[in-house]
Amino acid sequence: MYCKFSYVFSDHITYIYIQEIEAEWITDCIDYLRDNNLTYIEPSLAAEEEWSKKVDKIFSTQLFQKVASWYTGANVPGKTVQSLNFTGGVPAYIKCTKEVAEKGYEGFILRGDVHEAKANF
Repeated sequence: MYCKFSYVFSDHITYIYIQEIEAEWITDCIDYLRDNNLTYIEPSLAAEEEWSKKVDKIFSTQLFQKVASWYTGANVPGKTVQSLNFTGGVPAYIKCTKEVAEKGYEGFILRGDVHEAKANF
């Protein structure tokens, strides 16, 4: 399953900064799972859809959406043209990801036994 937690489109420094933020978020998430005896995490379908709508809403207000580009998937026949990244800016992205973590990884399915979780999937 693919979760659309993406980074902003900008220069290389921003890209490296976002990678660092995402690496820290993932590390904190693994620590949270370990501290709470959890072994499985997966985004819920509802959370994926909500995130996609948020990303698409931001994208729809920007010039990106007016250009037929590989950046929007327009170069693939039959593919939905949409934002492949969060284009709302670094501060907004950080705020979104921090809120999810602060709420116990709200929007994610968390389970204690990966084998049990896969059997119930």
